[in-house]
Amino acid sequence: MRTGRLDTDNILVLHEDPAWDREQKSEPSRSKNPIIRVSDYLPYRVTLEVDTPRRGFVFLSDAFFPGWRAYLDGRPARMMRSWVAFRAVPVRQGRFRLEFRYEPTALRLCVLLGIAVILCWAAFYLRRIFRRAEEFPKEDSLGGCARI
Repeated sequence: MRTGRLDTDNILVLHEDPAWDREQKSEPSRSKNPIIRVSDYLPYRVTLEVDTPRRGFVFLSDAFFPGWRAYLDGRPARMMRSWVAFRAVPVRQGRFRLEFRYEPTALRLCVLLGIAVILCWAAFYLRRIFRRAEEFPKEDSLGGCARI
């Protein structure tokens, strides 16, 4: 940083404190550099295979947007805003699977609301059918006359 430029390859700007124990050290590993392999990249899901010799952050230069969730080996993980508009996840040392899923709350609410509307409509429709069935006279009420 002697030239007055920010070294964006080695510095990560976070918009909140990662709340780590700053005294805790990572155990050394055989590999010196983290290895991150993209195993799945879809509009609603990004899956990464991560092998890192020390704890740190996985930075994804996709937009930080409400509804995105992070999971480390299937368990919810903390996702942080980085560089104003991007995503970063604090990770431990070792091998694991990191998955970003788009799970917006509004979509879940709309699906639940849609199911509730369908169930109410079905209940109303079935009730109407049963009421009409009760309105038809039974054979006994025809005064002993048989239908032809």
